[in-house]
Amino acid sequence: MKKILPVAVLTMVLTPIASAANYQWTNILANNDFGSFSNWNPVPVTFETNRFDINLMGANRAEITTNLHASLPLSGRVRLGTQVGKMGELLISGGTNIFGDGIQVAQFGGTTGLLTMTGGLVAFPSNFTTIAESANCVGAFIMSEGTFLGDRITAATQPSAQGMIVITGGNLLLSVSDPSPVSTSGALRLGN
Repeated sequence: MKKILPVAVLTMVLTPIASAANYQWTNILANNDFGSFSNWNPVPVTFETNRFDINLMGANRAEITTNLHASLPLSGRVRLGTQVGKMGELLISGGTNIFGDGIQVAQFGGTTGLLTMTGGLVAFPSNFTTIAESANCVGAFIMSEGTFLGDRITAATQPSAQGMIVITGGNLLLSVSDPSPVSTSGALRLGN
């Protein structure tokens, strides 16, 4: 009796498992457009399931505005300030932007990150936002308009980390969508 291995099983075994890629912000087009693939190195083909690191600021910061790619269905992670001695900056002023895997502002020691929100909607419906979560890093989230929807936010919970949250307008909504770890969902945790 011949045994035949079903094609579907063979295909699953031989298909490589896709992993998240890491992209660095370059602003090579000098237009600050977060949604333009050409501003990233290497050039991505999608924003889904990938990690995007921003280590430029000021005139070279990344921006999501109503004039550029105003709505990004992004399911990867965004990290601001991942290289020692550099600052990463993201300005969000418009659009509807869904980040499924969270945002980290100044995540490593010796880094600085700035997230500024002046409009639009940003949602992290089932994940977290961290601000200055390592020793010797500085991070800030500044919000004056728009809606920020997240599961939880933590800031400066490690010794010598400096995290700041400044909200002068808009809506900050923390949900209870992810019950793990216990008692952190829907939370704003500041300091250690």
